[in-house]
Amino acid sequence: AVAAAAAAARALPGVESVEVRDPDAGLDELRRLQGFGEALDAIGDNPLPHVLVIAPTAAADGAAVTALADAAGAIDGVDFVQYDLAWRQRLDAVLALASRVAWVAGVLLALGALLVVGNTIRLDVAARADEIAIVQLLGGTDGFVRRPFLYAGAWYGLFAALVAIGGAWLAWAALTGPVARLAETYGTAQALAGPGWAAQCAVLAAGIVLGWLGAWAAVGRQLAQGRPR
Repeated sequence: AVAAAAAAARALPGVESVEVRDPDAGLDELRRLQGFGEALDAIGDNPLPHVLVIAPTAAADGAAVTALADAAGAIDGVDFVQYDLAWRQRLDAVLALASRVAWVAGVLLALGALLVVGNTIRLDVAARADEIAIVQLLGGTDGFVRRPFLYAGAWYGLFAALVAIGGAWLAWAALTGPVARLAETYGTAQALAGPGWAAQCAVLAAGIVLGWLGAWAAVGRQLAQGRPR
């Protein structure tokens, strides 16, 4: 009956894994909890049932997990389904808020990087104003004048992106331990994931583009003043 219930649970949509825990494993887990040792020693037979621990897929939202819990309760032989819906809803709300804050902070930091690179290039342009004027008098086009500053802006953006990635890894190293200990208090083994390769490549590309745009805007202001006469 336990094997049939486990097979039926694995066949449900949105199920990542199903773990079967026999009564002895449940009793050992309960015995490890503080204050239950003497009480369990006084019990003759093991009163605990078999337990199916069903893990939903990572893409399942709150509604999908609720439907999964209802479907699991309809399996033959299942007497009780425990699902902390309120805790899941609070977690989803916290994650949604954290995601929104991360996006807002990312946009603000991107604008800050754009302004910093643009101001740096503007100072460089101002320091080489006479050189630019001579190049323009000799027939240099706007694209010719702008090109070296665009390269410099792209390099500034690349270096800034590398610093940002390094800071993200330092933050991961500082937080991974506390997050793992917090997850253990909830009976899970979740770990904080560091920046993936796709995210790091996206940050590098974004840094180069922002540096290039900042340099384009800064040089454009100088070129907008017109050629010297």
